[in-house]
Amino acid sequence: MMTSSREPDDRLRRALLDFSWGIWSELGISGWGRTHRAWAIDPEPIIAFTPLLVEHDARLRDEVIDWCSGNWRQISGARLRNILSANELASSEGWGQLAASVNEHAPGARWPFAATPLPIEPTGRSTLRPFDEPSMIYLRMRAVFGLSGRSEVLRSLLFDRGESTLGELASRTGYSKGNIAEACDTLTAAGLLHSEMVGNRLSYSLANRTRLSEFVGESAPIHVNWQALLRIVTAISGWDDSQRSINEGAQVVESHRMFISISDDAHSIGLTLPVRSEGHDFLPTWQAWTIDTMEKLARGRI
Repeated sequence: MMTSSREPDDRLRRALLDFSWGIWSELGISGWGRTHRAWAIDPEPIIAFTPLLVEHDARLRDEVIDWCSGNWRQISGARLRNILSANELASSEGWGQLAASVNEHAPGARWPFAATPLPIEPTGRSTLRPFDEPSMIYLRMRAVFGLSGRSEVLRSLLFDRGESTLGELASRTGYSKGNIAEACDTLTAAGLLHSEMVGNRLSYSLANRTRLSEFVGESAPIHVNWQALLRIVTAISGWDDSQRSINEGAQVVESHRMFISISDDAHSIGLTLPVRSEGHDFLPTWQAWTIDTMEKLARGRI
């Protein structure tokens, strides 16, 4: 039972759910407004982290399963597996239920780490948005270059960084280093990539960025490292849950721990963190920052 004089602010939980509905609406689930039209949507990390974000909204969970059951062919099982493993999400109960539910209703999916399916029936209300929409640029590129490491390499070099090593590309794309090496070799042979030795490592860049950009078409302006962002959002969601059941002293300790845990990811995506003061004084600053940050994200701002 909550013993702190600081009651949790329901604005944070609402903002977390609004953000989750917003990003899924951009993929095509039914029943929500468009708040993230300006974001390039990356489905695998969104799917992998979603079970941690829908624990308090069974309707959203069911709509996600509905969408995934109808659109699993657009999703890379290998990339999904790698993202789940890299972020220690594979063993969660929520993921096991989601994967099993999708596999039950779409037997060809064979999503990894499945457990026991939920007793729900997909409605078919959720659809896949047209690929010509700017927010669907990543899925549009897959339609052209295939559901493979090749598409993710081109996407990363076009929108994330101009030059990258194999290790950097593997980390950002969610594919294995071997898979990315094969993709880079193929794309270099095809004349789409340029490679050069930087020190003792090969660095890759696009052979003609302008031509590729014109070819793939209009893109949403906001490109974010979705794994880093969703690690932050799920950490904030975990904070929201924990502050409801611990006393104020424990909340202080947890606020400092959470700040440290998300710092690297926040810096990597350019998210401004609050100024960290000592001891108890940091708690109200942290609480205000989590609400403000999630309300901005829920409105499609970063």
